[in-house]
Amino acid sequence: MRIIILTAFLLGTTAFVQTPSGSRPLALGTRDAVILRFPVLDTGLPQGGFVVTRSGSGAERTFTVRPLNAADAAARFRVDADDFALLTNGLAALRTTSSEQRGYLLLTLLGSVLQPNLARAAGLLYDDTNLAAGTYTYTVTADGRTLGRVTARVGQDSPLPAPPQPKATFGRGSVRLTWTRGGEEVVGYRVQRSVDGGAFVEATSSLIVVSRGVTPAFDEARLDAAKTYRYRVTAVDVFGRESAASPVLAVEGADTVPLAAPVLRFVRGEQGRVMVSWQPLTDRRVREVVVLRGDKPGKLSVLARVPAGSTSYTDAAASLTRPQYYAVKASDGSRESSASPDLPAQAFNTNPPAAPANVRATGQADGVALAWTPSREDDVVGYRVYRTQIGVETPAPPTLLNGALVKEAAFKDTIAKGVRASFEYTVRAVNASGVEGAPSTPVRSRTADGTPPDAPIVLRIDAVPGKIALVFTQTPTPDLRGFDVYRAAEDDARASRIATLPPDAYGFVDPSVNGGTTYSYAVRAVDDRGNASEPSNVVSITPPAARLAAPANVRAANASGALTLTWNAVEGAVAYFVYRETNGRRVQLPDLVVGTTFREAFARGARYLVQAVDREGRTGPLSSPAAP
Repeated sequence: MRIIILTAFLLGTTAFVQTPSGSRPLALGTRDAVILRFPVLDTGLPQGGFVVTRSGSGAERTFTVRPLNAADAAARFRVDADDFALLTNGLAALRTTSSEQRGYLLLTLLGSVLQPNLARAAGLLYDDTNLAAGTYTYTVTADGRTLGRVTARVGQDSPLPAPPQPKATFGRGSVRLTWTRGGEEVVGYRVQRSVDGGAFVEATSSLIVVSRGVTPAFDEARLDAAKTYRYRVTAVDVFGRESAASPVLAVEGADTVPLAAPVLRFVRGEQGRVMVSWQPLTDRRVREVVVLRGDKPGKLSVLARVPAGSTSYTDAAASLTRPQYYAVKASDGSRESSASPDLPAQAFNTNPPAAPANVRATGQADGVALAWTPSREDDVVGYRVYRTQIGVETPAPPTLLNGALVKEAAFKDTIAKGVRASFEYTVRAVNASGVEGAPSTPVRSRTADGTPPDAPIVLRIDAVPGKIALVFTQTPTPDLRGFDVYRAAEDDARASRIATLPPDAYGFVDPSVNGGTTYSYAVRAVDDRGNASEPSNVVSITPPAARLAAPANVRAANASGALTLTWNAVEGAVAYFVYRETNGRRVQLPDLVVGTTFREAFARGARYLVQAVDREGRTGPLSSPAAP
């Protein structure tokens, strides 16, 4: 029983130990009866028993199934008194057990519930006998709640299907059997074993309970390599039926001895391929050799499978651009040896690559930009660019412009600004084996005018509330197109262009500034070709904030001993201070007023003044006094 409980605990719930949301009865029709299996609720057995209503084939009946007492259970079903007490007490305890302990208690009861006679005595399994052939429907309720409706056909016995032949997976001196799980009524399996043609005996001390969605399995270790083992499996369902045995699976103990890894002789790169060679294999169990390949050591995948008598393999699809790693394994068709150590190799190619096509050259202010169509050959890893100056009396031989290979199909030949010259360019492809191909068709180009104007100089910056003015100058520039003005406030991460001016403008007024915020400015000159100068010197200034006005129209009114003070809102103000004057003594009241109304108890002979406050905490002048 302990093994059953532990297995169920590890694998999860069974087909009939369920929570209320998944509780439902099951039914099985036989030659002249219907066997009903009731679920174990998470609150145990229903207090009033399971109420069953049967219909169909003219045999209407309602009856209640309850657990027997101990004496009747022993007399009718020959159950052990201790086992019966354990089951009934456990079912009763479910009703008062905490939710944290209920699941463990359900699993503890699982071994008892699986025994048909104990289940019948406890009222969880019931035989509705002496039924005529036909179809019957049973509706089951418990404690006023419907658990489900099931249908069964009476007229013939339906044996439980036998499991399929198990499959074997071998370990070092061990075997694991697995097989396909049966229908939802199947709750467990028994495995039988025969050694060297002897009789079959139970290989497990208890039922193998398997949860839904889990593949049944049986493990046996310490097999004798000199013996032959045969295994078969039977299924047991929730109604207590046991199936016929599955087809027999024969296992040779020698199959559990691991296969030895092949020994590599060499892994060698050749023209367009890699050759892998290993020593001949002498283990007669080996049916094939598995060749592995990968880009990183220890991370290889299957490349090919070759017959056991083979001692080499040629990888005609090996990479020409990078080393790859190779290893081999032995296989008997169902298992494999460990892999041999990884060895690297790279195929090579001595054939020169084709010349690059569609080479283009574009002159720029600081050089010539080249581009071409990428090579279609898989092993081309880069390009070399050559230049020859033309229009000189004694042309020099072509000059290699790049030390390292150019990886992309583009190159920039950087030339000092102001140099005016014409050049001829060719490009050659280079493959992974270092072979350089033929030159491309020559193309010619010359540098373009890309000289930007000189940077402007900002001479002066002034500010008044709401405005900032700049004055700047620029050296004479014939192709000057205009100026771009950039500004950054003190909290800005970068400057933004705020204005574009004509070439004759040497001043600028920024009308959108806030008082008390520091602004920085720079100016760039731009010529007709779009060349922009470096930024001018950066100048900064903080425009003054506009002064708050005194609150106007301050009025005080007394109504039944309550003073109400009102005034007009002041532009830029966010709050107000209120002052009270009594007998020539002025006091600032403690509360900062948000809004334009203030109230307090009436004070005879008092006058009131109001002062505006802006967002920065600056105050304006006091208002005229007002009295009620």
